[in-house]
Amino acid sequence: MSAAVADRRGAPGWAKRVALLVACCAALAVLPAVLPDYLQDVMTKALIMGIFAMSLDLLLGYTGLFSLGHAAFLGMGGYAAGMLMIRYEVLNLWAGLVAGVVVAAIAALLFGLLALRVRGAYFLLVTFALGQLAVAAARDWAYLSPVGSGTEGLIGIGLPSFGSSLDSSLTTSDFYLVTAVALVLSFLALRHLLTTPLGYALQGVRESEPRMRALGYNTWTVKYVVYVVGAAFAGLAGALLAYSDGIAVPDTFGVNTSTLVLLMVLIGGAGTLYGPVLGAILLVFGEYYASSSAAERWPLILGALFVVTVMFARHGLAVAVVQRWRRHVARDGGRRPRVAERDEHSGAEVDSLGPVAAPVRAAGAPWTSTEVALEVDGLAKHFGGVRAVQDVSLAVGKGERLAVIGTNGAGKSTLFKLIAGDLAPTHGRVALFGSDITGAPVHRRARLGIGRSFQLTSLFPHMTVWTNGWLAVQGVQPWRMQATRRATSHSDAGSRLEGLLSDWGLWELRDVPVAELGYGDQRRLEIVVALASDPRVLLMDEPTAGQTMEESQALARHLRALPRDVTVVVI
Repeated sequence: MSAAVADRRGAPGWAKRVALLVACCAALAVLPAVLPDYLQDVMTKALIMGIFAMSLDLLLGYTGLFSLGHAAFLGMGGYAAGMLMIRYEVLNLWAGLVAGVVVAAIAALLFGLLALRVRGAYFLLVTFALGQLAVAAARDWAYLSPVGSGTEGLIGIGLPSFGSSLDSSLTTSDFYLVTAVALVLSFLALRHLLTTPLGYALQGVRESEPRMRALGYNTWTVKYVVYVVGAAFAGLAGALLAYSDGIAVPDTFGVNTSTLVLLMVLIGGAGTLYGPVLGAILLVFGEYYASSSAAERWPLILGALFVVTVMFARHGLAVAVVQRWRRHVARDGGRRPRVAERDEHSGAEVDSLGPVAAPVRAAGAPWTSTEVALEVDGLAKHFGGVRAVQDVSLAVGKGERLAVIGTNGAGKSTLFKLIAGDLAPTHGRVALFGSDITGAPVHRRARLGIGRSFQLTSLFPHMTVWTNGWLAVQGVQPWRMQATRRATSHSDAGSRLEGLLSDWGLWELRDVPVAELGYGDQRRLEIVVALASDPRVLLMDEPTAGQTMEESQALARHLRALPRDVTVVVI
């Protein structure tokens, strides 16, 4: 595997990030010596809310899941730690933190089964409802309060200890340092998670869930896992918050807290981890200073801050500051690869595809195979009274190249959707190498060997060329959901992707976001993504649509050079 694949940003970038992290840790460590006690308490709460904001950012910024019930897990973590201390007299810090994490994670395991059955605005509404149910349960369940009513919550929690006696209870400064360490460790853990195959997968779900299913991912499982992980970190923040405030109340579960942390993420910068932390610090200190002078105006100030962020820093204030700083210190250290090379005389795009491998057989030689790769028998799809596909039967031998030809509206793309699993047939069956896959979901068919390129490019526009290919490579691997090792540690997969990008003339554009590519390059990348999953049957829906004659001819040469054990069906 090349150095470019092994480290996407290089040693200098890594050194800068480590230096910045060390500087931030040093600043957090010296703050107790320069801040008065009351500001230490405010900073402690800000850091706790930073952990909470990062946990929501994992869902919102990296997976695209908008939740209005995330505060339920914060409250559950706080109640778990408070109950241990008040009812069971367990004063140990570690026991309380573990209890907060475990209780929140278990709740997410149950909540997720309901919430993730729906998408979009419905997911937002379901999470809101679950949060309100948690508030009602905390208020009505008398067991959650020593005084017999849950309305008042848990009062008199106090600071924990490293041991099991009151004599070893932590001081305010000690607890601040514990919180700072928890924030740093949470940041590092989440940052590592995002570099693993699971981290890449959840970002792919954010960009295009249908495309991820076509690449072999069970997207429901991806969202379910990240939902539980986000809840676990929220539970950690909840336990710390209960110790810091000395109280755990039902309102912690409510929509006001969920909305506040949502604003922290959006104002700071979703999808960055550091942005939500800075957003939390900004809002916690802003509320503190507003409460000391004009508490009634704080909602107005908060609303104005959000409007300013949306208008002038749509990706978040922290992101805007970082981008401005990078532009200020950037130096011209090299030329970024051009998206399309053009002949300086004619202005036409030059064919930049890599060298075409020699075909396996001579032109015109017949290809025969006794094994049937893809079989369709009596396949039909009716939409009410419209018969989009009616009694289609075909058998494609292993290694055969078959063209499906028809007028617009004849049902060609619908046929591909039936074969790939996007649509369930009205009747008929689909078999892959003799196995009936008619009832198999899309991701299962992709793992069995069905690859696709779409008529309209279906890529991940905000990700780089390399990341688009990587998601396809790892989608059919058994380690696609791995959450421990870095994704790029799988050197064989990286080498395969490098070879594909080089063969199709895209290696020099590997670090360019897809949205910045020309249409011809996007079409080639669409095919690379389909090939990267190592398909046995490749479905290609008008692969040359919208391309020039020269681009179409270059593409055809590469398709002829595909290994002959790959069956190709082209519209």
